[in-house]
Amino acid sequence: MGRNHEYLAKMHERLKAWDAEADALGAEAGELAADARGACDERLRELRVHRDAAHSALEQLRVATVGASRDLQASVELAWDTMSKALAKATADLRS
Repeated sequence: MGRNHEYLAKMHERLKAWDAEADALGAEAGELAADARGACDERLRELRVHRDAAHSALEQLRVATVGASRDLQASVELAWDTMSKALAKATADLRS
């Protein structure tokens, strides 16, 4: 298995873990009062947009040539960082 395949496998596993965290956050949001739930639902929609961007970057990386994969890995890392920060902020906001 090449480095690109190993990297993709690792990132897909991280994405699955992130999905589980977002799902748990959504379950917690379901227990909130209606006004707080609405704000949390909006935050969860934003998180899904970031998640979809990260997934798209991973798919681009999957089909990229070896030379292009280095540039795309940087895009994946940026998307992941953005997604992770958004999840951390949403989690902190919900639990505060």
